[in-house]
Formats: sequence, C-alpha cells, structure tokens
Amino acid sequence: MKRSRKDTRPACWKARLSTGGEDVIFAIFLFFLPSNLAWHWQTPSALVLGIYRDYLIPALFSTDLLIISLLFLSFFSKTKILLPKKTIFFVFLLLFFSFIGQNKIASFYKAVKIFECFWLFYWLKSKKANQQIIVKTLFWAACLQAGLAIFQWFKQTSVLSYLPFGEQPFNFFTPNIKKIILPNGSIRITPLGTFPHSNVLAGFLLLVLTINLNSLKKLWQIPLYILIVGALILTFSLPALFLLFLLFLYSLFKNKPKLLFGLCLLGISGLIWLFYQTALSSLQHRLPLIKSSWLIIKDNFLIGVGLNNFLVKLPEYISGSQVYFFQPVHNLFLLLFAETGVVGMLIFLFWGVNHFQILKRLEKNRFPSLLLLGWFLLAQLDHYFYTLQQGLLITTIVFYLISSTDRKRYN
Repeated sequence: MKRSRKDTRPACWKARLSTGGEDVIFAIFLFFLPSNLAWHWQTPSALVLGIYRDYLIPALFSTDLLIISLLFLSFFSKTKILLPKKTIFFVFLLLFFSFIGQNKIASFYKAVKIFECFWLFYWLKSKKANQQIIVKTLFWAACLQAGLAIFQWFKQTSVLSYLPFGEQPFNFFTPNIKKIILPNGSIRITPLGTFPHSNVLAGFLLLVLTINLNSLKKLWQIPLYILIVGALILTFSLPALFLLFLLFLYSLFKNKPKLLFGLCLLGISGLIWLFYQTALSSLQHRLPLIKSSWLIIKDNFLIGVGLNNFLVKLPEYISGSQVYFFQPVHNLFLLLFAETGVVGMLIFLFWGVNHFQILKRLEKNRFPSLLLLGWFLLAQLDHYFYTLQQGLLITTIVFYLISSTDRKRYN
C-alpha cells in the first residue's frame, strides 16, 4: 500500500531541513573552531596547591553548542550515526577511567570531551563530510587568525574583546604569557590569535598549511599564504617552525626523494645549531615534568591515575620549587600513558591502526602519512592536542582527513 503524499511530506521536509541545517552549522563550527569563547565554572575540584588550574576547570565552549546542535539535527537525518561496537567498548573504558581518578569531576569532564570528539569523528565518517569544504573553511579561519595575530604582534596586546571570537585579553604583564627576546634586546609578546597559547596557534596554522599544500593555484591566493606563514613565524614556536621548513622542502622537492632527504638532513643540522641554546633551555624547564611522568607511569602502569588527573597527582612527585611551570608534561603520549596506563595506550594504538591504515594507502597517496607525521611530531613536543578544547577538535578533524583521504583532492 502506497503512502499518501500528505504522509510523506513532513518526513521529507524534516530530512531536507536537517541536511541543510547540518551543513550550515558544520561550516560555522569549522570557521569558529579556533574560538576560545566559553562559560567556565571554577569549582573546588579545579584547585591544585590552592590555585585554579585551567586544565581542570569545567567549561562549555561555543563549539560544544554547535556540536550539540549537530547531534540534535542528526536525529532527523536519513543518515544515522552508528558507533562501532569497539568504540562503544572504548567509551565504557573511558567511564571506568573517569572513576578511578582522585579528582572524579575532572576525569568525568575529560571523558565527556573525548566522547564528544569520538561522536564528531563518526558523524563525519557517516556523512562522508566533503573534504574540500573542510579544507577551504579552515583555510579562511586560518587567514582570520593570522591577520589577528599580526595585529597582536604590532599592538603587543589583545585587539578584540572576548566577544564574539573568544580572544583572550592579555598585555605585557599577563601571567604566563609567552615572550621572546629579539636580537636587539627588546622583549616581545608572541601572538595568540583566539587560542589560549601561541604554540596552539602555530600548530593550527601549520596543519592548515599542510592540508592546503596543493591548493595554491591562483595568484590572489599567494598573499593569503604569505599572511599565514608570517603569523606562524611570529609565534616563535620552534617545533612548528621546524616542521614548516620541512614542509617547504617537501613541496619543492617531493619528486626528488634523494635530494629531499639530503636537504632535510642539512636543514635539521642547521636548525639544531641555530636553536641549540633556546631548545636546551626549554628542555631544562620541561625535564622535571618528563621525569615525574615516568615515575607516575611506573607507579600506575596498568590503568594510570585517571583521565585529567596528571596535575592532581603531580605534587606527590615534584615540589613547587623544582618545576618552572605547573603544567601537564609536554608530550601527549607520556601524558596519555600516565593517565590511562598501558591499557589506554594499547586501545589508542589499536584504534589508530584500525582506522588509518597508512602503510596500505601510502603507495596511492602520500598525504595521510604527511599529515599524520606533522600531528605526531607536534604531539611529541606538546600536550594541547589532548588537554585543550581546540586541540581535541583539531585532532578530530585531522584524524578524519587521514582516515578518509580523497586521492583526487590531495594528489
């Protein structure tokens, strides 16, 4: 028996509304991904040694609201978002890790954030999200961030108000603001864009340049690429600048592997010599955190100390006088190992191998391995891909592009 036109029209209307609404909200989400706009709750659980720690403060970001909107519209969509059984199992393990930590509120908050990113990843997979739209939208978002960063560099303070993009108010006297000493002896603040730290801005700009590597086809695009590269240089983020240099070599000599390998070695040697003292100083500051992370792993090898509990346990392994800055260890994998143990690390590695299949697809397309390598090297030297809202969302988008790369788009 055929259904009447009257019966089917509402369902079709809802489906069209859902599809169009999802596309619009997703585009807005991508453009505002760098936004730091959020509502924070300074609960007692965020206190460590009597001081509020940003990484432990629960917050509802504007990007969270956009993801919740996508979740709501997905209920009316023809395409259903189905999480694989293995992922559901992983979610239950996340909940388990949420309740073993000393600070259960911080653990549960982190578990919700990770689950949010997992849902977004499988939403992208189920919808087969258009990679060109992702690449182009993030490019324009990077242009906005680069322009704002350059204004911040010359003004040496924040440019906009906290609304509407969530630019963090700062000036020369803001605590923990990153500063560099120029050759003429002057001290300058490195720009942040709308990110919490200039290193996060640098990582975002670098990954956007990577996914737009083969998109420079028109003359009017050149000033925009120069704008992004210029802002990246002004962050003075050594890992990102090093990877930018290698990305430049790759774009010039990708068809000459032997020459590319030699130039990379030469470039690495030059950068090591040029930045030796700066890098050594940074390592000395971070070394106590690295040592403490290994001790935490040793004492909690199987299941870790619980999600988002590294800072909670850190005072037991290090005194305040021994640490230059009280932060998570600047290595995503050490941090993840310390908080989830060998069980969590094995699950993460299994999930990555299962979804990326880099070796199988490397002969057809170099892009997935190039993008994953950039993400991996940055994750070796910092923690923001795991600890910050923008970092988690960047990781989600990067992982989607790696796991479902369109050969025609990136070759």
